[in-house]
Amino acid sequence: MQRQMSEPITKKKAGSAMNMQRFRRFLALPTSGLLLALLLAGCDATNPDDLEVTDSTVNEDVAASVATLVADASGGMLDQVGDLAELTSASGLWAAGKDGVERVYDEATGTWTVTVDRERSNPPGTVQMSVHRVYTVQFLNAEGLPQKYYITEGDTARTLNFQIVEGSGTFQTPRVTAERTDISGGFVATNIHTEQVTLNGDYSRSGTHRIETNAVNRVLEYSFSVQVFDLVGPRGSRLNLAQKVSGVLEGQFTGTLTLENPAGSRVVNISRDVRVEIADGVMTIYINGERYVADPSTADGTFHSPPEVGG
Repeated sequence: MQRQMSEPITKKKAGSAMNMQRFRRFLALPTSGLLLALLLAGCDATNPDDLEVTDSTVNEDVAASVATLVADASGGMLDQVGDLAELTSASGLWAAGKDGVERVYDEATGTWTVTVDRERSNPPGTVQMSVHRVYTVQFLNAEGLPQKYYITEGDTARTLNFQIVEGSGTFQTPRVTAERTDISGGFVATNIHTEQVTLNGDYSRSGTHRIETNAVNRVLEYSFSVQVFDLVGPRGSRLNLAQKVSGVLEGQFTGTLTLENPAGSRVVNISRDVRVEIADGVMTIYINGERYVADPSTADGTFHSPPEVGG
């Protein structure tokens, strides 16, 4: 018979200035070449069919989206890696700071189910964000057997199985509405008894971004799926974690970009191979061979492809 122990935790609110700084970064959508063109179009009711949409402008749009889907402050993959990092300490995610966390332990399987809910409002009623995550967490000892905590009876765990069971999130401003309808994946973290932890696994998410401008509304429905190879970073804390990790992501970004206004609408199908390299506080994104650079903390970057330098 499975025995479960429920331990609801309500975490104290930390510095509001830090929360608002992360929230502003979350809302700062990168302006790619295509979106910039739409913003500069002013009040002209240009038929979307008359807009030039090249492979390069689509690549820039994809690179900007990938940066947001990976970066920490935008609620991307590195945000969830930060939750994992906080588990590799004696206090754990549920004692680490500012948000509501609920945990349930299954004695039969040696697995925690951890639910995280975060909300922000800045200012109230104008900009809103909510994040929901459900993880399963299992600590393994040196023999590969489950143990309840990171440190159990003096024995420090060696491996952490971390699964993203479900995840969703929304944010809204007067012009931007974003909905992340599905987040999933899982990591195996090894060497968690040392100062540097290594993650391997997979990560997927899908959702919709809608941006309203005077000329053309832009709706991006996307699916993003990558394999994560040897993502290495310090254990125990999420503080500046995105600036300290290194590793590689490879996969695909697919979806549709719909441009619409009273003059008409246009749909652009998107399918791009993606490679992301993170090192030394820099996220380098390759989209079908074109290279872009962004900040893994904030997703800020230059989303145009610089000329290649021959050797």
